[in-house]
Amino acid sequence: MPPKATLSYTVLTTDEEWAAALKPDAEKGCRAVVECYAAWCGPSEAVTNTLTRMSVEMVGRRIKFFQANSSGISHLQKRLRS
Repeated sequence: MPPKATLSYTVLTTDEEWAAALKPDAEKGCRAVVECYAAWCGPSEAVTNTLTRMSVEMVGRRIKFFQANSSGISHLQKRLRS
């Protein structure tokens, strides 16, 4: 049986975490994949499974994976309303 994969993405739940993770100089030359979710949204669970799989498959590459809670980050709330 293969070893169980560990969580390979960072969950962002506050404005401060969002700003720190995605500031322009957070990590030069590194791409970011951000999955924005809402607790009330059913399809978010399916996307979370895909995010987990992708993040495990791409360990060691210059790609960071984040999952952002849209109800806790004001920048995302503004985007959803516009």
